[in-house]
Amino acid sequence: MLNFNDEFQYLRKQMGLDRKKVQVSDEKVKELEQLRREGKQMPEGFSWHMEGGKYIYHETVPNEVGFEDKIEYLMMKQLSCINIIKNCVVFITVIVAVAASIFILPLFF
Repeated sequence: MLNFNDEFQYLRKQMGLDRKKVQVSDEKVKELEQLRREGKQMPEGFSWHMEGGKYIYHETVPNEVGFEDKIEYLMMKQLSCINIIKNCVVFITVIVAVAASIFILPLFF
């Protein structure tokens, strides 16, 4: 069984919340700009996008776990449970529809 931290990190990764993008310092921007111009690959954890005609560079860093994150974990668990319930309802609805078409429709023909 997973402990709290392992399960929390798994859920965050699954929902794309395990990392955040932060802006890069001016010195690092110059270095990354040179790499982009030369057509070289960006270092691990760095990305860029074009916004308003200029390039914006970001570094992807891990999020720290705080009180808000624990509340977020509880909400994710609730959403996960709701998703399971929704899938069960859909499954049961399909089974009932198939059963109805097999047993009720022949009575009308």
